[in-house]
Amino acid sequence: CDRIFQESNYLTTFTVKVRHEDRILKGDKDYHETTEQLLLYRKSNKFKTIKRLQDNTSIDKYVYQVEELIDNPEKITFGNKEVEIFKPNEYKIIKTEPSSENFQKI
Repeated sequence: CDRIFQESNYLTTFTVKVRHEDRILKGDKDYHETTEQLLLYRKSNKFKTIKRLQDNTSIDKYVYQVEELIDNPEKITFGNKEVEIFKPNEYKIIKTEPSSENFQKI
């Protein structure tokens, strides 16, 4: 990329988490890639970055929790990971106060 866009046009590298390390279900690898790198270059020095206008660090949307309604869900094994399976009537989604421990609707 330095040769194509010139080293002076390099802006930054983003690390993007593409998988959660505790939720990888493949048992065939010793190491699992959980992140990817995104290199950001500008086409020329005429490009100027725009500062973020909206703060998106709020936890206001993180208002959902999962309540398990049964004690012994079905368990299956993927590779070397044991996974619990909940059928539609075996859990419910609860809306609550915002918290970093909650989920957001996607």
